[in-house]
Amino acid sequence: MTRIAFERADDDDLINFAVGQPDRTLIAVDKIQASLSTLKADLTPQSLNYGLPRGEDSFLAPLARFLTHETGVDTQPDHLMLTAGSSQALDMICLAFTKPGDTVLIEDASYFLAFQIFKDRGLQLVSVPRDAGGINLAALESLIETHRPKLFYTIPFYSNPRGDSLPVANLVDMVTLCERTSTLVVSDEAYQCLSFDGRACASVANKTGSDWVVSLGTFSKILAPGLRVGWLEGRPARLNELANLGWVNSGGAVNQWGSLLVARMLEDQVVSPILAQIRQTLSTRANLMHEGLSASLGELANWHKPSGGYFFWIELKANIDTQQTLPAIRAKGVGYQPGVTFSAEDQFHSAFRLSYAAYPESKITEGLAILGQSLKDVVSGR
Repeated sequence: MTRIAFERADDDDLINFAVGQPDRTLIAVDKIQASLSTLKADLTPQSLNYGLPRGEDSFLAPLARFLTHETGVDTQPDHLMLTAGSSQALDMICLAFTKPGDTVLIEDASYFLAFQIFKDRGLQLVSVPRDAGGINLAALESLIETHRPKLFYTIPFYSNPRGDSLPVANLVDMVTLCERTSTLVVSDEAYQCLSFDGRACASVANKTGSDWVVSLGTFSKILAPGLRVGWLEGRPARLNELANLGWVNSGGAVNQWGSLLVARMLEDQVVSPILAQIRQTLSTRANLMHEGLSASLGELANWHKPSGGYFFWIELKANIDTQQTLPAIRAKGVGYQPGVTFSAEDQFHSAFRLSYAAYPESKITEGLAILGQSLKDVVSGR
């Protein structure tokens, strides 16, 4: 499997819709600075000492209140654990619950950088079909029986790359199946709070109450990726298995400093207003991207308009390999993430992912015009 280079949207000559990161307008630097100023005045030797492996209650309690407020579903602090973001949490889960050679089931398509985390741990990847109806449960059951996987990795809300969410009934049936077969569901919920209707999705761990689900949450899409603060949600006994990992028990809380700052922002009650503004901005950009796609690619491709998250998933009607066409299109000033990148089974060659998070409205409009004309030229053979 080819490793994909880390990218940022910092090239003035390229509108790179491949980048799934927030632009500067989505990071509330002023609010972070204000809470940091008040935090500095209250620092103590104890607060800067080793933190408890699952995180201090001074972080977990306001986090639980925030999640309860945003989802409308009661969340308990003892069902939460501090992480240094979703990527670190996923690696921690692999270390705790798998060994090299084990199988992990993933959705097809799924988050391509997670593939690298699994491969780094020596794990084998097997894809489960997912479409507009959700996870193909018959295929999932057959693959579990054949491969006896340790984990099933899913992105249930506003997924990366598809931008859609699993229907509730499909999600519940999927967890029931995995519970019955002792397959741990790793629910990556990076976009859980980014619903355009203003209500965050209750985590799969909370929604089902299953011992066989661990949900991954993050402040990377709410406050700032550079804070490296996230959380796990699950049953206390399951989280204790993670907290008892040797390196966690040795070093204590994985990001004590970051958790202090985020806890202060939660206590200052500035996070929910920040989140509301992010949702509004992303909703506006998603509408604009949908309109731009309709104008530039309406006859050439299929897609659905997302109701949250960061992404559009575009499927070209013509048999065009989007990985092969990417260099020429980038040379014209626009980038995207080819569909094959998101498949462990070498699928989706005629698809690609676009993100509306990394650029303001003017750049989205400009980039889509270039992309649309470029793809029309490819289809027509020019």
